[in-house]
Amino acid sequence: MSIEATIITLMRQNSNALGFIPHTQLKRRWIDRQLYVPIQPRGTGARGYLLHGPPKPGRPLSIHQICVDQDYRLNYHASAALNTLIQRANQHQASLIRLRCASDLEANLFWLSVGFRLVATNRGGKARGRQINEYHLQLREPQPPTPTPTGPGLPWWAGVRLD
Repeated sequence: MSIEATIITLMRQNSNALGFIPHTQLKRRWIDRQLYVPIQPRGTGARGYLLHGPPKPGRPLSIHQICVDQDYRLNYHASAALNTLIQRANQHQASLIRLRCASDLEANLFWLSVGFRLVATNRGGKARGRQINEYHLQLREPQPPTPTPTGPGLPWWAGVRLD
């Protein structure tokens, strides 16, 4: 089964937890741009996936969805996919990885166990009335802004910003 077919099948089976992304959007936004990590245990076809945004230097990298076939959960397959994503993020010098997860899902325990930090909880959509947790995994320390020189003994123009 192709990765597209696996993703669509798992989305249908887990629609209450995931929602659904139309096939054309899935192909255009993630598959064609290779913004996914297949979860493929040794000796099997794809048994899950992780969809993510484009990695950019100094910017957060977003996880859009992750799903593992029920029969393959709790075997570190999601952790392996996350490690692959962390390597990609580090190669592109992303600042952190972020994601949103409905607060009623068991996946919240996974995110906390792999080092993500809960940074906010917000009201979700009207259809399900859920609370949505936002998690961050810091990859590198944010760089402080370059200070503008000021103080006694400096020329008058030292504190003038040219932007």
